[in-house]
Amino acid sequence: MDKRGSKRVMKNKILIGGKIFLILIGAFLILMAIDVFDMDLSLLEKIGGFLISASPGVALITYVYFFWNNPKYLGIGVLVINTGFLLL
Repeated sequence: MDKRGSKRVMKNKILIGGKIFLILIGAFLILMAIDVFDMDLSLLEKIGGFLISASPGVALITYVYFFWNNPKYLGIGVLVINTGFLLL
């Protein structure tokens, strides 16, 4: 394998690793949303709280799914989403 092919393979591995890491972060956010069911609330309030708490994780995973093949827009979107999370 020539030098360009080796760099291309390494670049693809880094990109796929970053995408998988984003999916794992989204799954972690959803997992943390399960904590709502430990509160003393009605069932409807627990479900609503879970949906509100899990929405950032679902949004992140959905965004990665739709922009999997376009890393430029995925990177820009992740920066915008993270800035939004930071400001909230």
